Amino acid sequence: MSKIASVPLHYIEMGSSEIPIVLLHGLGSSCDDWQLQIPTFSAQYRVLACDLRGHGQSPKPRSSYKIPILAHDVLAWLDSLGVGVCHLVGLSLGGMVAAEIASHHANRLQSLVICNSIAEFQSRSWHLRKQYLQRLLLSHLFPLKTSAQVLGWRLFPKPEQAQLREILQKKWQLNHRPSYLAVLRGLYGWSTLSNLHQATCPTLILHAEYDYFPLEMKQAMLDVLPNARLQVLAGLHHAAPIEAPEIFNPVVLDFVQENTHAVRP
Repeated sequence: MSKIASVPLHYIEMGSSEIPIVLLHGLGSSCDDWQLQIPTFSAQYRVLACDLRGHGQSPKPRSSYKIPILAHDVLAWLDSLGVGVCHLVGLSLGGMVAAEIASHHANRLQSLVICNSIAEFQSRSWHLRKQYLQRLLLSHLFPLKTSAQVLGWRLFPKPEQAQLREILQKKWQLNHRPSYLAVLRGLYGWSTLSNLHQATCPTLILHAEYDYFPLEMKQAMLDVLPNARLQVLAGLHHAAPIEAPEIFNPVVLDFVQENTHAVRP
């Protein structure tokens, strides 16, 4: 990864602490989608949330968008801010980037939270392959407005979540389509599962009960991580931080607080 040219990432910063909490968003999202976490977390910690390459207000170069490249961008961004060690929290795509960083740069992490994510995106899982192909075809054949409508119902299926669906659908249509497709294509074939045993920091794997990444894929991470535990978020879906911040936020904060002063392996 050292030979890859990084891009300067747009970010939000709030609060103060010696070791910051760094938030990495999901595919087609941005740092703005952590607005239900940042004020709460920043009451006790310095919080940094970036737009990954191709997302939000970060650059959208015509280049590869594979997970190791996204991870390289994040590390370069943290270096530019003088952040040596952090508590890293990643959702979905952000969780994959976090797993990649943890696999090769465990010394940079005080703790790690991976929410509704996986450590490999390979064809041996029929469930994952089917989900991926459906999303890829939908995104290639139809405008982002169509995929936004489908995704909105998938992430927020309850009648009382109509406002969350509407907000997501409006934001989703603002994505830069070529970059979104490049990231989606860059996922396939990626794996850091064989390297994840090097992530010795305390790790919390969060699995929403109705997440579309199945529990066994989270268990695969748990089986190789030397210092990890799994917590199921009952009744929640993929976008748990937005769906239920009153559940997500205390879980993450308690874990971070538990490991703020822990001696790193």
